[in-house]
Amino acid sequence: SMAQYEQFAILLQPDQVEVLQVRRSDLDDLDFFHRYIKGFIEIVRLHDDVVMIVDDEGKLKGLPFNKAATCLYNCDDIIVGPALVMKRRGPDLVPMTADEAARELFSIQCVFYSDDDE
Repeated sequence: SMAQYEQFAILLQPDQVEVLQVRRSDLDDLDFFHRYIKGFIEIVRLHDDVVMIVDDEGKLKGLPFNKAATCLYNCDDIIVGPALVMKRRGPDLVPMTADEAARELFSIQCVFYSDDDE
């Protein structure tokens, strides 16, 4: 089926947003996460089965504020440094479909169209 080719994660950097094409097997490999997050990883739940992977010690390291990730997290806490958005199925981290990735991207457009930057 076509669906097996539609596998994505979203990389939220403090200064840019990137859609990554990933394989299911990539997400079994800690090296994949360490390519983007240089340290202990923490998994925070966004909604339903969608999660965000962040640097557990990002604030201690003084990493830059991540507006897109903070907006998506939608809690009283701020996110710093890079963050990866994907899904959790039971104990496993799994990619999103194109539709699911599009929904998350739609949710963070508040970051880019807000007037509070000035």
